[in-house]
Amino acid sequence: RAPQCCLEGRPTTALPITRAIPRTDEIARTAMQARMASTEDREALVAPGAPRARKTAVGATLLAAVATSIGVSAFVGVAYAAVARRTAQPPLTVRELLRCDEVTDMTTDNLVALHGVKLAAAARGAVRERVARSLRSIDIALEQLQPEAHRQLSELKMNDEDRAAALRALRPYGDARLVSASRAVLDEYAMAGADASDDAAMERRLRDRLMPTFADMVPVNAEMLPEVVHETDRSLRSAADAGSRRLEAQDEVAVGVNVHAAALFRALEGALGEKMPKAPARMLSSTQNGQGDQSFMGCLKAAMPDPSKVMTCFVENIQEVMAFMKDKAKGLMSR
Repeated sequence: RAPQCCLEGRPTTALPITRAIPRTDEIARTAMQARMASTEDREALVAPGAPRARKTAVGATLLAAVATSIGVSAFVGVAYAAVARRTAQPPLTVRELLRCDEVTDMTTDNLVALHGVKLAAAARGAVRERVARSLRSIDIALEQLQPEAHRQLSELKMNDEDRAAALRALRPYGDARLVSASRAVLDEYAMAGADASDDAAMERRLRDRLMPTFADMVPVNAEMLPEVVHETDRSLRSAADAGSRRLEAQDEVAVGVNVHAAALFRALEGALGEKMPKAPARMLSSTQNGQGDQSFMGCLKAAMPDPSKVMTCFVENIQEVMAFMKDKAKGLMSR
């Protein structure tokens, strides 16, 4: 299904269809008249003894009915095309996409799935309002901290493929397999307590904890492969992050919204190329902390204890995650 995003605040210019297009009963009546005339008067047209005037009148009636029917059908086609043109929405800008309903709903559902009981206890409408408020805050912060980038986002238009690429980048953050793996990591860090500071010990614990999810991670890796952030791209982005102004979130929903918005902006960097400004994604990047060579374990350590940041470590390091677990699998097989 093609992604449908709203145009918040834009009035529609659609004409009422009942005014633009003839009623279906009128069309049916005209067609019926043509069929009745052709059935009832056919003999009058071909009867050898029928008066000439009668034949002429019947022929004129048939021609008029057929012409009317054809004319109505043509008008209906033109009217539908006109309505379609009038109701067609102009392309979304990047700024409009950030605040459209589909992005808000997808982010809300992902955060509820990821945070589990903590957010599930609240009404979804309340969580959605917090998400929408955080997205508006990002828009305002961009205008204040990155005015030139904000202007570009307000003018940069996307086609359906660009929009689909942006929305596709948000899906992994609600993927049940990655949600399960992220929760496993969070639980393991919580159980480790003071031992979490021992990097080697934590790496062994996490390998053991994640090993049962290896079968699930194989298809996840295949599905995400085209969207994976390459190491060179991450290094360049993180190098540019040093000295950039960031938006620091204050609660778990705001952090999650920042993560989603950053993923959306990065996906559009790939889809739109040089036209897409880099500053918005940099402003929202808070898990890398300027370390372009940060490993999966280093990312997890910096992300604790926020679920959305832990999820980002999986999404942005999925190939290293696979290698991380393959090493454990090889060790088990060699025994």
